[in-house]
Amino acid sequence: MRQMLRAVLTVALVMAASISVGAQPPVVWGPLPSTAQTVNENAMVTALALAEAPGGGTAVYVHAGRTYRLDDDERDWTLLCRGAGCYADALLARDSVIVGGASNRASRSADYGATWDFDGIAGLEAMIWGANPGTDGALLATRVFTLWRSDDRGRTFTELGAFGGDTVDIAEVPASGALPRGRILAAAYNGVTYSDDDGRSFRPSSLYEAGALIAYSVTFAPEPGHPFGGAAYAAVAENDPAQHRRASVVHRSDDGGATWAEVHRVREGDYGLEETDRVRVRGGADGSVWASVGYTLNRPTNRSTMLVSRDGGASFEEVSAGWGGHDVNHIRISEEGRVYAATDSAVWRTTAPVIVSNGAAPREAAPEASGAALEVSPNPASGAVRIALDLGAPEDETVTVYDARGRAVWASGAGPARGGHAWEVDTSGWATGVYVVRAETEDGAVSVRLTVAR
Repeated sequence: MRQMLRAVLTVALVMAASISVGAQPPVVWGPLPSTAQTVNENAMVTALALAEAPGGGTAVYVHAGRTYRLDDDERDWTLLCRGAGCYADALLARDSVIVGGASNRASRSADYGATWDFDGIAGLEAMIWGANPGTDGALLATRVFTLWRSDDRGRTFTELGAFGGDTVDIAEVPASGALPRGRILAAAYNGVTYSDDDGRSFRPSSLYEAGALIAYSVTFAPEPGHPFGGAAYAAVAENDPAQHRRASVVHRSDDGGATWAEVHRVREGDYGLEETDRVRVRGGADGSVWASVGYTLNRPTNRSTMLVSRDGGASFEEVSAGWGGHDVNHIRISEEGRVYAATDSAVWRTTAPVIVSNGAAPREAAPEASGAALEVSPNPASGAVRIALDLGAPEDETVTVYDARGRAVWASGAGPARGGHAWEVDTSGWATGVYVVRAETEDGAVSVRLTVAR
């Protein structure tokens, strides 16, 4: 007699995918060699970019009163540009092209910085190279309230859509089955907005409130098996009602940046920080999420710190060994996995590549269940949710809802079912966040993510 498979359907509350990383090597930082400008004048490092060096390897481009390049593990910086025209709040580089943006001037070089053109558009603040179907190869840049695009590597620009606030950072969500054209995210002084038409128009996300939020940065970190290819993260300063002061908060989105859930909050006193109102995030190709937390005003008693999450934002650990403690203006990650941070007085870099060793989610490690189909709708949801499981053979099933601590908060009765079976679950009393709807059988598992938003 064939043994009946027992299907257990669980809806497990998680703030992110639980990534099994095992023991990780310690993260240690060291300063890059100082430029003459930072040594002699203590100039702030206002811009940071990574690109392939002329002779191969990684080239580090910075602006610290002047524009410099440091090739892989060299001890001396190469001075590329000096003078008022070279000032840069942002730098972007690819092979021989370097583009600098500042409030009053623009700078561009097509020969690794040997010669410069200063006739470009002024006011570019954050720049990325597009990689989605509608933006591939384009240079996308913020200019106060609007997005600008260049299809000739920074020579000329065309104005596109308005962000909905003074914008300081942009990022792309890669194209996926859920978003065939990908998406552009913008971090603005009112929160996070997004574009589904390659930047021609932007709409507010759930993390948007005029006058109440300052989004400092947005980023994307890939996750295997995620329907959107991975999760988006936003770093936001917001009013903390518990302290009547601003807090630095990291949010995560599992639907490409439309809805968000808080994953980490830093208040005054956390990590030894006297005050905190500025936070920046950067996602690594391995799924890691790096965050710098500090304070806007550089008082002698203030410090900043570096954090990393290796489990999709479910937890953050402080990784400040060797860190100088200065406020961070930019975070970049090289292709080999070394993390760079431009601060108020120097550029810091991890002494070795930092790679999450294993991106598998243990609760989803079983092979896909044969013949089982799972659907959740609507998704994202704010009230009633329909969970539908289609089984190819008669099986017993149990539906359970767990909170973040693994406590059962709702459960259905158990019983045999064949073919389609569905449950109506009320999520109106649940906390906003990301959930995993999961069906397990003896020969495998199938899961779907669910986002609860308000």
